[in-house]
Amino acid sequence: MAKRLTLAVMAAGLGSRFDGSKQWADVGPTGEALLDYAIFDAISAGFDRTVLVVRAEDEAGLQNRMERTVGRRCPVEFAVQRLDDTPDGFGPPVGRSKPWGTGHAVWSSRELIDEPFAVINADDYYGPGAFAAMAGFLRTTESAGNEHAMVEYRLDDTLSDHGRVSRGVCTIRDGRWLEEIVEMHGIARRGGAISAGDEDSPSTLRADTTVSMNLWGFQPSIFEELGRAFESFLATLPDGEPEFALSSAINRLLASSSIRVKALLTDETWFGLTYREDLARVRAEIERRIEEGQYPVPLWGSE
Repeated sequence: MAKRLTLAVMAAGLGSRFDGSKQWADVGPTGEALLDYAIFDAISAGFDRTVLVVRAEDEAGLQNRMERTVGRRCPVEFAVQRLDDTPDGFGPPVGRSKPWGTGHAVWSSRELIDEPFAVINADDYYGPGAFAAMAGFLRTTESAGNEHAMVEYRLDDTLSDHGRVSRGVCTIRDGRWLEEIVEMHGIARRGGAISAGDEDSPSTLRADTTVSMNLWGFQPSIFEELGRAFESFLATLPDGEPEFALSSAINRLLASSSIRVKALLTDETWFGLTYREDLARVRAEIERRIEEGQYPVPLWGSE
């Protein structure tokens, strides 16, 4: 009997650089969002259900939307990412309003998932081959173990023409295993090169640098590991509103040899929404794939 596979979608971000809810921005001809195409591809690859990680204020509206669309093809459940969802003995600092981040978003789904699962951002396009590769890994890897996976992408395929981005820059060792992932900020093309950091002291990056775009495949054991990492994060919480980023949590777990992460190669090219100006390119990419027969119109069938 085939393993049940779940797709967990991080959809609780604030989208400050986009100036709006980019998770639900219309990119398809009948109002489809990037999230719709990702779930469609995941279902085609054999994923059985979807768990959306959302803000409490968005839950009711999104339930209605999902019932009319994705819910026709697979079950959809909701995990609410809340500031007060913390390990025993911890809580949010007084005055904090910003969500805890992507590592916490994944941890927020722990009560709904007890099987192998993939994690994605709601505002990215990963391609059907990426979900097929991830489903293949999850089906053939021991569910009770500590071996997980990520789909890798080329850095130069993940940049925006409209501003700087942050990326999880990866070091891959022999056998396609992830050795290190470092979150780098301020990445952009500058003068024919790709660099990160401040303009006064940038770091140059190769175009073919491997990056993670948050397409991960996890065994359910990751929840316990993330819980411990989140406790450590909260125990040393600095001033301000720092985030418990998934890439940083994974890096700490790799350094302690708590987990192993396989880097999966595909032929897919990423695109997504960081800035509102990215919409034109994303819509053109989706239109091209529709013309090639990759997706039906409307995606989920008529009302």
